[in-house]
Amino acid sequence: GVDNEDPEDTIADYPSDPGCSSPSDDDETDGALPECSDGVDNADIEDSLADAADNGCWADPSDSGTYNPSDNDERYTPAACADGTDNDGDGKVDEDDPGCHTDGNAGNPGSYDPNSNDETDQGLSACADGTDNDNDGAVDYPTDPECSSANDDSESDDPTFEEF
Repeated sequence: GVDNEDPEDTIADYPSDPGCSSPSDDDETDGALPECSDGVDNADIEDSLADAADNGCWADPSDSGTYNPSDNDERYTPAACADGTDNDGDGKVDEDDPGCHTDGNAGNPGSYDPNSNDETDQGLSACADGTDNDNDGAVDYPTDPECSSANDDSESDDPTFEEF
């Protein structure tokens, strides 16, 4: 009558506890079943959802049709571009990070890719990186008058100005 080994499932003893193979089995751990098919809300107690109802068991957390019962981790781990963290250390997070946009332009909401796992700003010019590099209050082409195009690698017309 006691849930001994695996208190997360609150199921006690044979035949109710899937971890018990017989009345004499003294190990209640559910060993054989992956977390996403054991009928228990395992590691992610914050949501109280188990298995197919838990988006941590879906390959695409927005599509329940991607449920994976073989997954042994119910926790949903968002992609780098949707986790609320500055993963590449540039001071910008997710939607505001040019590295999370397919066109490198954080000002273009249509290019934001929340499924990207790479926030790194790949090869963006100073006039397309979403940053006011010369501190003049204007960000990138066409807003910054010192940018002749999005490919311009300097927001400053001062040749001695060092951009950061």
